[in-house]
Amino acid sequence: MTCRQSLLIVLLALAGCTDTATVQLATDTLPEGSPGASLVQRFNMGQGLRGLALDAARATTTYAALAQQLGKAAADQQVQAQLDRHLSHYQAAWDYQLADLYAQHLSTEELRSLAREGTRSPFAAKFNTVQPVLAAQMQTQSRPLTAELVTKALATEQYDRPTGSVTDAP
Repeated sequence: MTCRQSLLIVLLALAGCTDTATVQLATDTLPEGSPGASLVQRFNMGQGLRGLALDAARATTTYAALAQQLGKAAADQQVQAQLDRHLSHYQAAWDYQLADLYAQHLSTEELRSLAREGTRSPFAAKFNTVQPVLAAQMQTQSRPLTAELVTKALATEQYDRPTGSVTDAP
């Protein structure tokens, strides 16, 4: 059995174990003028998707097989490259979810002030209080999106052991 066949079997098994529905990706950017969107965009708050996706990928049997074949450093490098390749297709949906959660926890006035003034905002203390709750909610709500990103990144590529390079699967 080739490495590619083994990888395909593992991915099919992984796909059969998930209970997540296909994620509806946002095709547009965040709504113009949305206070939550302004906050997320101004401070690049959506950048956490990259790290969470790599953490999720590391938890898969596919990653374990790659790490065994290539070594952890090479597996990390190649998986991150594939995640980065697909990240732009998921970033808008991630940012939208994040902006929506901020809007559920903070008023329009608070969001506008935070987007405008950052840590100098009179609402910075409330933001810091809400942040751990919001982060936990985001992690839970974003699981389907993160799982789809990871599955796509791991499923669309062939990882070659001899050179450690990544090539498109035929």
